[in-house]
Amino acid sequence: MKFNLFIILFLVLTSCKNEKKSEGNNNLKKDKGNIDLYIANEKFESKEADKFNSEGIELGKRSEYKKAEIMFLKALENEPNNPTILNNLGNVKKFQNEYAESIKYYEKSLLASDSLYLNSALNIGIVTYKIKNYDKSLKLLEYVISESNNLKLIEIAYYNLVLVHLAQNECDKAKTELKKSEQILENNFQFVEQYEYLKSEIKNCVQHRV
Repeated sequence: MKFNLFIILFLVLTSCKNEKKSEGNNNLKKDKGNIDLYIANEKFESKEADKFNSEGIELGKRSEYKKAEIMFLKALENEPNNPTILNNLGNVKKFQNEYAESIKYYEKSLLASDSLYLNSALNIGIVTYKIKNYDKSLKLLEYVISESNNLKLIEIAYYNLVLVHLAQNECDKAKTELKKSEQILENNFQFVEQYEYLKSEIKNCVQHRV
């Protein structure tokens, strides 16, 4: 896909154990069709972890991923089982195209949260799409859609779900999922440019018939 959706989910922990909680306060930045999504509602046990994590987020916003990684590792030293920090480390690896390493951090984040940290599940769905593991990507994106009550996460999941179907020339499925997202979101899209792109790609999609 020529028009990739870049999503930074630098997330700070609200409550690991509260199922279907809102994933935080959103700060949305758009630039030429790309999306950076920062969700912040900080709650750390350690002031040092909070400080290093915040510094990592600021460095990540400036695309200084190596420096951001150092800050997140310092934060992790203070809170080694913090799903948010683990997720953030997955993000900086993802944006350096180190996909295998990013998945390891996301999976650790899910394990630390008893699979309740849906942001990491979403990120694994995005990365597995990038490496063309489409079956796993679909399962994770569908899981996020079914379990999350955060409309932005749901919208991002649907966007990538449609991309997965398009990548497999499944034009009818792509169109169906886009329609579902329109019904759920009631056309209240945050990422209008991306959805216009999807509509164009679906229109140009040629499904191979067996």
